[in-house]
Amino acid sequence: MGFSSQNFLYLLFLIPLLILLYILRLRRRNYIISSVILWEQDIEDIKANTLFQRLRKNILLPLQLIILVLLIFALSRPFLQNPKISIDEDVILILDTSASMKSTDSNGSRFEMMKSSAIKIIEELNNRASITLIQADISPKIILGTTSDKSKALKTINQLQPSDTSNNLPQAIKLASSILNEVDQAKVILMSDGADGANNFDIDLPIEFMSFGKKDVNNIGIVSFDVIRDESSNSSIQVFVSIMNFGNEKQPCRIILYHNNIPIDAQNIVIIPKEQRSVIFENINYQDGIIMVSIEPKDDFIVDNNVYYVINKLNTLKVMLVGKDNFFIESAIKISSVDMELTKKKSADYRSDECYDLIIFNGFMPDNMPDCNAMFIDIEGDLPFAKLLSRKNNPIIIDWDKANPLMRFVDLSGIKISNIGVYDMPAWAKPLIDADVSSILFYGEFNRHRIITIPFSLDTDTGSNFVMLPAFPIFMSNVLSWISDVDDLQQVKTGDIVNISVSKIDDNQDVTVKKPDGITIKANLQNGRLIFTDTNLVGIYQISGTNIQRWFAVNLLNKSESNISSHENLIIYGHEAKKINP
Repeated sequence: MGFSSQNFLYLLFLIPLLILLYILRLRRRNYIISSVILWEQDIEDIKANTLFQRLRKNILLPLQLIILVLLIFALSRPFLQNPKISIDEDVILILDTSASMKSTDSNGSRFEMMKSSAIKIIEELNNRASITLIQADISPKIILGTTSDKSKALKTINQLQPSDTSNNLPQAIKLASSILNEVDQAKVILMSDGADGANNFDIDLPIEFMSFGKKDVNNIGIVSFDVIRDESSNSSIQVFVSIMNFGNEKQPCRIILYHNNIPIDAQNIVIIPKEQRSVIFENINYQDGIIMVSIEPKDDFIVDNNVYYVINKLNTLKVMLVGKDNFFIESAIKISSVDMELTKKKSADYRSDECYDLIIFNGFMPDNMPDCNAMFIDIEGDLPFAKLLSRKNNPIIIDWDKANPLMRFVDLSGIKISNIGVYDMPAWAKPLIDADVSSILFYGEFNRHRIITIPFSLDTDTGSNFVMLPAFPIFMSNVLSWISDVDDLQQVKTGDIVNISVSKIDDNQDVTVKKPDGITIKANLQNGRLIFTDTNLVGIYQISGTNIQRWFAVNLLNKSESNISSHENLIIYGHEAKKINP
């Protein structure tokens, strides 16, 4: 049994106060008399007046005590730990469908236990009671609007499937709160394991919490994963894996590396509780295909036991350098890890009908915008997509986008620039380097082509020291990788939006994406890019269409979701939610 308003229990101090009043009520005076023979009955009364003895044969006191206790209990709102739903009560069920609900630490999965409990709740409701169902994964949504149709509610729950994403319980609770504004009274029940780590919600809403799963679990999961091409050899890759033991016991673990489902390497480790260990596989000589890393033995949560990565085959990139000669630009291009062919031309020899994967214009702006990817360096006037506003001397670098793939491992700490062009940056462009005067390097996609603008000179005598820094060849290598799509989305996390270049096909063409469970979904094309949001499962996704066949990988890589230890209690707006058992 529990109490919804526990503060009223402090009123129980009135019980001893009431008894004390009865004890102190009778007061007598002492008199000296010659004999007590005639006072035997009075002597008995005196004995009765000694402390608690004076309370005997007083029926008024116990009646008052009973009334007082019942009144205090009523104010405290007692409830049973496993109550049945009131027969006439409307219900809003918040159903957690996140990855951790796939855990099998109990008899069957937590998700199946939750479905059974939800079905039982609905079956116990009166036919007049309304039901609302909210699915709580990474993007909570109402899967069944308020209805009294129990058969429809049961069908919706039976069709519900768990995802491999994290959950967003605060947003789901806010969604339930908005529904309560339209419903007079309803019971809100959150059905979850609370295993994403968010168990303190700043939302003032009365909620009952039905918890699933155990606190003591057995799970070793992959929490970090990356595949990097060896800079010294385009045919070799390195695989980096980070493993964490979320259980309470030391466990042996075998990490197996696969290429196209064929095991090619393995390592054995022993990992202690709460420890995170890194494992590296080196000299993996494959240029394309699907890399998978799997851990054994199987445990209570299999979603984080496998990770995937798509290696795209390197194509020869055709690059043309037009305009001023610059030894450092040429050298940075030639030493890049991207397989490429470099062509140099003077400004007078350039023809706009020539087709290259990338044209670099150094101090030269052609009359017509090329129909290909382009890099513009130190252009004197306007660009086809941006108006020159002014020129500024000695800008101060404020920051650069370290998380952007174009700036991967690029350190601009010592960069100096003497003069830059300040442009009216177009809406499609994104800044890479910010200075006190403007964004001094920006990129984006314009007319289905990738554009990079460097509005300052790369000459060491009059421009900047950028080409002298170790960061410059790294930056140029990142640019060439971006242009060639070598690093274009080999993996994303579950729930992320896929935005991948398919510029060689028309937006009106039908393109489909086949998910790991075999379901095929039509994808949206916008300005030569594929936009896909249904990444709710771990595994390999296949893009198919005329003249296009690509793959990308989706992985969990979420420590909070891999920590499947369930929460038995939930704090809502500073108060513990009332718990009910499945």
